[in-house]
Amino acid sequence: MIDLTQFESECNYCYNNINDETLFYCECTLTTCKYHYELHFKLKGCLCLFNVTNENNNLMVNNLVSEDDLTNQVLVHLNKNDDTIVCPHFSGDVDKNVIDILDKQCNECDINDNVWKCLECGYVGCGRNQYGIEGNNHMFNHYKSTDHFRTLSLNSKSDYYLKVYCYKCDYYIKCDLSNINFNTTENRNFNLININLNNSNNNFDKKSIKGITNNFNNCYISTVLHLLSNIYDENLDNHFNVCDYHPIDCFMCQFIKVINGLNKGDKNILNIDPFINIISKSDIFIKYQQYDASEFLYYVFDKFEFYYQKGTIPNLLERLYFNTKKISGTIFFNEFVNNLNEIQLDGTFNDFLIICIKRYNYENHETVKINDPIECDDLVINDEKYSFICSILHEGTVIESGHYLYYDNVNYLIVNDELVNEVIDLTSVKAFSYIYLFRK
Repeated sequence: MIDLTQFESECNYCYNNINDETLFYCECTLTTCKYHYELHFKLKGCLCLFNVTNENNNLMVNNLVSEDDLTNQVLVHLNKNDDTIVCPHFSGDVDKNVIDILDKQCNECDINDNVWKCLECGYVGCGRNQYGIEGNNHMFNHYKSTDHFRTLSLNSKSDYYLKVYCYKCDYYIKCDLSNINFNTTENRNFNLININLNNSNNNFDKKSIKGITNNFNNCYISTVLHLLSNIYDENLDNHFNVCDYHPIDCFMCQFIKVINGLNKGDKNILNIDPFINIISKSDIFIKYQQYDASEFLYYVFDKFEFYYQKGTIPNLLERLYFNTKKISGTIFFNEFVNNLNEIQLDGTFNDFLIICIKRYNYENHETVKINDPIECDDLVINDEKYSFICSILHEGTVIESGHYLYYDNVNYLIVNDELVNEVIDLTSVKAFSYIYLFRK
């Protein structure tokens, strides 16, 4: 009996999926594209059990071993493990008139950052209460009282990605919304940061900066990955040739997969759930909970050191300088400054500087956010110029909750989960950032 539990509709090493090319399933339970299967075969010599090709939206299974009913088993497995499922509770398109006007506030309360629109009647209600995400369950209560089960997230819309949820399936579903003309580039009114977005210009290269899905309250992870994608080393891929772990269980395999997807992939929206699944096994970061982005950054640095000592990746840490110190598990920040050129730095400065600003104080045993602006320009250290490349911003009153965003200073783009927008006024973005990256 072939074990299909690990078989995916996407390559374990990259973002090529079953809609792009043929996928191969190896006897050691790897799912790979053609390129990575050939690489894996040279390394391990494993037998390919079957491959799957998408021909005009029909999945064709090429059974390479003599096992009865393998084709049907594979198709059933793929359907169960799709990112979204085909909802059996309805048929037909959504009535366009129901969602012509995209309200941004719950009909029952003042929540406007976790709201859903009923695709049956147009009712707008807030979502469920989660750690770090405000919600009063008004949409769920609407479903219970009306049996209207399809809802559209009003906080996660882009040209490429729409979240539709079915309460009966209790999952995100496939739903034809192609006849709906959404206003997908509206300004978002940030609570503490007034970011002026250019909604009229959609001509910038959106493929240069990708969005990342936020299925597990993982914006603190996504923004750090965006930042670290700028510290790219082409030798990272060599890890695949020497890694002893299954890629689904390997932090570095999934890290490289995401970084490659951000830097040179052709997908506009990346799903990083496999990466998050590995992180959640650490007992340090729990799914659906928000954490400090700098805390996660240190976690990644520890992984860099671990895999470097194993000899599977180059020494990435020697290329960068991080201004905070971690002693006995506690992160110590420089005191808050009004100008980054005033910050006290010491040590050896290399290709990259990561500067984390102390954005909170402890008062009466509580964390208090510091929302003062900072003057940020290129830095000159030891007669060397360091250019401002990107930053991570935090929206909210405390670091451990709220929402993180990524700003790309090269393309002047702000990334809010799946959404990518051009920024007109750069002053507020630079002034209220939390973590900055500079390059020599």
